[in-house]
Amino acid sequence: MKNSLLVLLIYQSNMMKRLVTICFMLVVLVANAQKPKVWVISDGGDGINDPDDISAIASYLLMSNLFDTRAIVMASTVHAWNKETSDQGIWASEFFGKAYSSDLPNLKKHIGGYQSDFRFIESSIKGQGNNFDPKEDVNLKDYPSILALYKEVKKSKEIINVLCWGPLTEQALFVKYCLDQNKHNVLSKVRFISHWSSSNYHTGTMENPELTHNCVGDPIACDYMKVQALNGLIKFYECGAIGQFGIVENAQKGSDYYDQFKASHLGKIFAEGKFKKERVDDSDCATYWVLIGDYGVSLDDLAGNGLNMPEVEKRNEEAFASHAELIRHEILRRSNAAAGKVDAIESDYYIAPRGRIERK
Repeated sequence: MKNSLLVLLIYQSNMMKRLVTICFMLVVLVANAQKPKVWVISDGGDGINDPDDISAIASYLLMSNLFDTRAIVMASTVHAWNKETSDQGIWASEFFGKAYSSDLPNLKKHIGGYQSDFRFIESSIKGQGNNFDPKEDVNLKDYPSILALYKEVKKSKEIINVLCWGPLTEQALFVKYCLDQNKHNVLSKVRFISHWSSSNYHTGTMENPELTHNCVGDPIACDYMKVQALNGLIKFYECGAIGQFGIVENAQKGSDYYDQFKASHLGKIFAEGKFKKERVDDSDCATYWVLIGDYGVSLDDLAGNGLNMPEVEKRNEEAFASHAELIRHEILRRSNAAAGKVDAIESDYYIAPRGRIERK
């Protein structure tokens, strides 16, 4: 009788362990399924364009456990003087990849949810010298990075969020191909989230909001994307300049603060990528902070038809401004975790239950 009871208890114990394991696996699967899928298109690289994208990629990688990152495309710019530069996908894999690999053990240990590595791709339009031409046919065999995006979207059962950190040439070629081939089912699985390809207040004006660097970089592509969005053929979320004038300009100032980031490999890249005027400039980060949606501005606060109304841009800029210090502290928390310094957060902030930094 005692032996039978012992066997029954052991059986029940083993079953309970199996149930706990299954439940844990289900929680992990659900968590992964809920992560937004992301495809980053950056015009930055090794000595290519404004180095703000270097800081932006580093901060993105520190926040990347919140995303399912499918690829990061580098040097998406047609400027002819970049044509003979080294392969920017290889460079980024070395530069960012090594830093991420070095920080990954502590990130997994203290925070968790980080993917093992990232796919960096050189843009197919790097240095091609020609802006987008809506009259020309698009053959994806001529554009491996765009073909890679097309294949990724086509096989996906979920939305791919394309973060746009520069001119919109690559994105316009992708959209034109899909429209020409009647691939509306592919376009329906894409959301474009763009920073500063329009602004009513900063370089652009209310009369000419398109006079921004990212739009002027390829004005035909920029206009094409906005027209397709207005026609309801694509989803295009325009942030305006809220990353620069909401987050960057209202975040902490001074080298004493940003030197703290240098304890980790990614934090060091973030702090040194573009440190100017006593602050780090990673303004394109706005695209992923609105995707996170917990720091004042979310996708719900942006129009999906490409419009950037003055009152909306101003409201979102102010909302990010009020969260700018918290945003920096969240990146610092993760940088400290990557360096193994899990207690190195200032005492006037605390870690909320969902892992975010909030004021006491």
